[in-house]
Amino acid sequence: MVALFFYKGGDYSKYITPTFTDVVAGQWYTSYVEWAADKAIVNGLGNGIFGINGNVTVEQACTILARYNGFKRGNTTGKTTASFADGNTVSAWAKEGVEWAVANGVYEGIGGMLKPTSSASRGTVAKIFANYVSVYGK
Repeated sequence: MVALFFYKGGDYSKYITPTFTDVVAGQWYTSYVEWAADKAIVNGLGNGIFGINGNVTVEQACTILARYNGFKRGNTTGKTTASFADGNTVSAWAKEGVEWAVANGVYEGIGGMLKPTSSASRGTVAKIFANYVSVYGK
């Protein structure tokens, strides 16, 4: 969220009150999480929980960027999740976001697989962000 926040040039001064029960006021991440929630980029895990100490999955990273982008553009790569052997393992809530990421070259998979529910390594997230910037620019 921090990268998206600064990429977008947001004003974090008004995002000080946590709306998620596991987000603590005054922490380094609070404003960024609340900004992303306010912009409907993140919804948390349900029941008022953001999952602040959890790992992000590939499908979560793709969905966050898709929401950030507003799902702009169409299928520029000719690929869909069905192009991958594990394409049917994408969670229902993340299907649209992962489809967008694959179709627009933002996410290319890992070793020919999507691995949507796997934890996304820092390297995977960096590659997804780099692909996004390559496709959409600033």
